[in-house]
Amino acid sequence: YSGAVFLWGTNPADSDNSLFWRTLLKLNRDNTTLVVIDPRRTRTAQIATLHLAPKPGTDCTLALSIIHCIIAEDRVDHAFIDRWCHGYDELVEHVRSYTPEYAQSVTGCPVSDIVQAARIFSEPTPTALLSGRGIDQLGVNTAPTHRALSILRAITGDVDRPGACTIMEMSDFIPEIDLEMSDSLTPEQRATQLNIGHSALQSYPGYTGARQLTERFGKKLPMRYLTSAHPNLVWKAMISSEPYPIRALICMAANPLVTYADTHLVHQALHSLDLLVVLEYYLTPTAQLADYVLPSAGAFERPLLQAHGGVANFCYGGAAAVEPYHERRADYDFFRDLGLRFGQQQQWPDETLQRAMERVLEPAGISWEQWGEQGIYYDTPAYYKQERLDDSGCAQGFSTTTGKIELANEYLAQLGSTRLPEPVSLDEHQDYPFTMITGARIQPYWASSYFNNQRFRQMHPEPTAQMSATTLKAAGLQAGQWLEVCTARGKARFLAEQAEIIDGIVSVEYGWWYPEEEQGEPHLSGVWCSNVNLLTSGDVETSEPLLGSWTYNGIPCTLRPLEDESGRSPN
Repeated sequence: YSGAVFLWGTNPADSDNSLFWRTLLKLNRDNTTLVVIDPRRTRTAQIATLHLAPKPGTDCTLALSIIHCIIAEDRVDHAFIDRWCHGYDELVEHVRSYTPEYAQSVTGCPVSDIVQAARIFSEPTPTALLSGRGIDQLGVNTAPTHRALSILRAITGDVDRPGACTIMEMSDFIPEIDLEMSDSLTPEQRATQLNIGHSALQSYPGYTGARQLTERFGKKLPMRYLTSAHPNLVWKAMISSEPYPIRALICMAANPLVTYADTHLVHQALHSLDLLVVLEYYLTPTAQLADYVLPSAGAFERPLLQAHGGVANFCYGGAAAVEPYHERRADYDFFRDLGLRFGQQQQWPDETLQRAMERVLEPAGISWEQWGEQGIYYDTPAYYKQERLDDSGCAQGFSTTTGKIELANEYLAQLGSTRLPEPVSLDEHQDYPFTMITGARIQPYWASSYFNNQRFRQMHPEPTAQMSATTLKAAGLQAGQWLEVCTARGKARFLAEQAEIIDGIVSVEYGWWYPEEEQGEPHLSGVWCSNVNLLTSGDVETSEPLLGSWTYNGIPCTLRPLEDESGRSPN
């Protein structure tokens, strides 16, 4: 077992209420130290040994301060650093100014808690650190924070050893990259990618360099995750036809009118298309704009193989429970039929989704009958893989330009980033005295799903904006009162709810629409009422330059009490 577990920006009690959460509860009962970093006092934070609540967007500063404390107290793993880390002396100088006193002034976390977190993390027993969407949604601070967390693991030797985080190996089954056709794109076609010049790592050039490093150890990265176009650039190209026109969209397992930043821009973009096809269960706001809506097979009507891109030797799923009812079809069937009409007979050899999955599993030696019985495949992880000997008899090291963990990152520097993580300060706005965060999962919903389920709506009938008692008072609000949350982008209505959260922060629910309300334009089932993405911006110009991440956590806002009792009046 781990000596300690750090959960940074994730709340598995609500977002992953499964084996992972049950494992955490068992570790907690066994007196494993649990540290939670989250501006909200979530159900996960309530069972923690230590809870740090940094202001949104300051996580990188907090991580660098913890690193400072570990170095200052000489609690690093010198043997691991000397053999396997690159740029340690640079790191020491870089974090010298990130004292816990300075970090307290930026993050709001007490000095004593920062020091305690550093001491817990650097105990000789292994520490596991897991981060979640709370970090992924920090916008310009997303990549710097992830880099700082990786450094934290490295200087304590908590890399690829039992009880710490494991570097996964290539799958025994067919990985996703071997099922893609992205390699068929010519250099000329890749050069037209929208992301080029905007997100250096999330692009074909960035992907190519990273894949060359990982392939030294036989690990191929899935391309679609690491080269996908920035949504903001796609919406703008739909509207303006610049740098080239995008005239059609096939939308599956998504409801972008509700779940993507800047709803007004998305609405304009979808209206500009010549063709919008949506594969769905229900008439979502996005589906209501479509030229064609095709009914998708439900979760029990199709087989499942969740393989995480094939970057780990782990997958789970099972056979379909029943045949699809009525005219519902698996998305695979739709895309295969479309591919065949485009002459892609060779690329679609498997007539059914089940047969395609059988072929993926065959190299791992799993029959479909076994898959239906066990529902999971994994191999016991190997540790300390950097010590494996290569063909020359030397330790293989890590898949970086130096063969070591690059605290000062050479590859990212080649892409124009800083060698070490540098947090970006967020401007304060006098006109917007509060700070909005959003995206946290609220049971029983998931993203924009299940709002048509009447039992779920009875459990959680209205969209809420959670804030502390102090914030309620400062905004002139009472719990249970409707309010308008306003940002520079727009406004939306929510029900005020008191919660344990940092003063000045409001946590706004995500994904809301009203299936019971009028469909079609202009109402679109209440999409203009309590949809948090009326308040957000995904503008690529203000996104993080490596990955293109935009901000959901740390948006300046103001709160305005509403006199009426209804939150349904459209904007």
